[in-house]
Amino acid sequence: MRLDSLGAIAQAALGEIHETLYGRPPAAVRAWCDGDAILVVLRIALEAGEPAPHAGPPLLGMAEMVSAAVYQRTGEMLTPSGQSTDPDRGLAVLAFERTRTVRAAPRITPVSA
Repeated sequence: MRLDSLGAIAQAALGEIHETLYGRPPAAVRAWCDGDAILVVLRIALEAGEPAPHAGPPLLGMAEMVSAAVYQRTGEMLTPSGQSTDPDRGLAVLAFERTRTVRAAPRITPVSA
């Protein structure tokens, strides 16, 4: 599968995860792909007058959920490789690396009578 397609799936998954956790969609989610790397940036949606969060979103958990969603939808593994937040701007950045896996042929066991 092309990396830009995996990036689009990771982007959609992060938006869905944010909406599930916070009860509203994020202000924006974007993904950039290069080589085997995917960078996903999330802008947290703030209500009018709502202060910026002092602690960023639970990034490690969100990154693992994105990896699981991508694997479930595509069979491709993404390994979280870094995260960062800027709470004053409501930004979270997640980095992933596509993990190359060799898919083994299915094991067929004869049925004995």
